[in-house]
Amino acid sequence: MSSEFLTPHLSFGDNMPEMLKWSNEEKDFLRLIYPEMGATGFNIKFKKRSYSAILTKAYRLGVRRNKRGGKLPLPFNKNFDSSSYAYNYLLGVTCGDGHARKDCNAIVLIVTDKDFRDEFIKQGIILGFNPKSFFVNKDGNRKKIFGARIHHKLLVERVHSDIRDLKITVGFLNGFIDSESNVGFYNKYKTNSNMNRSLAIYNSDEEILLKIKTFLLEKGIESHFYKKNRIKKYCKPEFILMIFGKNNLINFHNFFHYSIKRKQDRFDAMVKSYMVN
Repeated sequence: MSSEFLTPHLSFGDNMPEMLKWSNEEKDFLRLIYPEMGATGFNIKFKKRSYSAILTKAYRLGVRRNKRGGKLPLPFNKNFDSSSYAYNYLLGVTCGDGHARKDCNAIVLIVTDKDFRDEFIKQGIILGFNPKSFFVNKDGNRKKIFGARIHHKLLVERVHSDIRDLKITVGFLNGFIDSESNVGFYNKYKTNSNMNRSLAIYNSDEEILLKIKTFLLEKGIESHFYKKNRIKKYCKPEFILMIFGKNNLINFHNFFHYSIKRKQDRFDAMVKSYMVN
């Protein structure tokens, strides 16, 4: 038999292709995150690795999942930076779809978008906490519902305090629009009406939306405030902040972004349509 058939396609060690090598940073992060969050937690930071590759590497490094409680692999950061983008993103999420629960000392997020849940976890890790992910299936609903929570008493207390004296930042608004906004891009209509290209931010808290309106105006983005009538007497009134017009939407696109891919893709397509026309 010819020797060429005995030569392996890939050589290991120093000759291994660069894309297959595991860096020391990847190994250290795997040892840190895998016991609590597994391959899902590792993929938040390093997306190029496949699920099977992560499991194989964890086995070779002797890293195992924690089946029962025990100590958390990431230390709780008591001196977290409340002025950072990561903290303000979590604050924005909490004012939207998230909940800062004092009964269990945790910030909890339950959503239908996996990439939104992953961004919440990513910002929690950056801040120095140990977010936990979980899966929810209510009443046999076939639609997947993803959840995450961060247990930390001081964080919950700080969030409740900052909500009372809220300051709008870029990080806050990115977290808030992931929760409480829709991109209205109706390209199927031939008319060039402003309402065919718009972005709506909504919430039942009038004060938050008015602060966002002021913050946007400082960045040269005009918005329009509306009050939506209650459908039922026991429902809270809903307030809406509408942004439309070429310059306003392009400026908003330059300053802010969605972590939810379907929303960001729709927003990108809407802004791109202005360049075509």
